[in-house]
Amino acid sequence: TEVWVFLIAMVSINFLFVVGIGEGWIEQKYFPRGRLVLLCGTLLAVVFLWRGFRGILDLVKPLMVWRVHPLWVVAASLLPILYAALFVVGKALVTATPLELFNQSGLELFKRDGFLFRLFILALISEIVWVGYTIRILSKFYSWTSAAFITGSFWALWWVPMVIYEIGVVPNLSFAGLW
Repeated sequence: TEVWVFLIAMVSINFLFVVGIGEGWIEQKYFPRGRLVLLCGTLLAVVFLWRGFRGILDLVKPLMVWRVHPLWVVAASLLPILYAALFVVGKALVTATPLELFNQSGLELFKRDGFLFRLFILALISEIVWVGYTIRILSKFYSWTSAAFITGSFWALWWVPMVIYEIGVVPNLSFAGLW
């Protein structure tokens, strides 16, 4: 029950947060950190309610075990970038529209101080939430493939409001490409 409560709460809270930003109820400056604080905060709250402090410690334990060769980490880091690039190029070819990878605000992200640190924190929170918690817990009840499919589906749902309002995503990203 814990993991399902988290997944539903996480999608719902993020939806409300992004709608608030998209509609102007919440300032845009809160988006980059706010969505991660809500994601991590939701996980911590749900796990604490179910298992107390011991559950919180269980969240970071998987980060201490490395069973993968470092080259696989590099390959895994490059694969999403390659997939995204192929999808954007394919979309431009199919729709006969100009290739637009980033709008001006997207390029500004790379120029900000602390960008790499924030990227590391994003990766760390994502690893804890999606892999270290969600897939690990779901794999106790389902196959690894099913657990990954369920997690990926909720991850896509988490991004849906950002795609609708085009906040923090490639412009004109379709839901099929997102999922």
